[in-house]
Amino acid sequence: MVWLSQLPRVCIRRVRLAAVLALFCLLLLPSQGQAIQPKLATGSGHGAWLKPDGTLWTWGSNRFGQLGREGGDSPLPTQVPGLAGVTDVTCAGNTTLAVLGDGSVVAFGENDYG
Repeated sequence: MVWLSQLPRVCIRRVRLAAVLALFCLLLLPSQGQAIQPKLATGSGHGAWLKPDGTLWTWGSNRFGQLGREGGDSPLPTQVPGLAGVTDVTCAGNTTLAVLGDGSVVAFGENDYG
């Protein structure tokens, strides 16, 4: 058994950071009765955050419309308008894909391959 006092300070800091991050993640989990798990996805210069309430928030480059809204780039997460009931999200390149509760998929962004 290794005691905390025997670990280098860097390891202790990492253990503490991991504990804080784990606690933060637990706070983000949905309350009872919700099946949606929060999720973070990133693409080429943009990101998407699926919140436990089924809303999708995106930020970053919007050159190809990959943020799911009109307008330019967004340095801060902004909710994708008119999109609710999202159950999963992924990003690839300049595209964002969202799975809705009924199983349909909504895609926005670059469409090089149809």
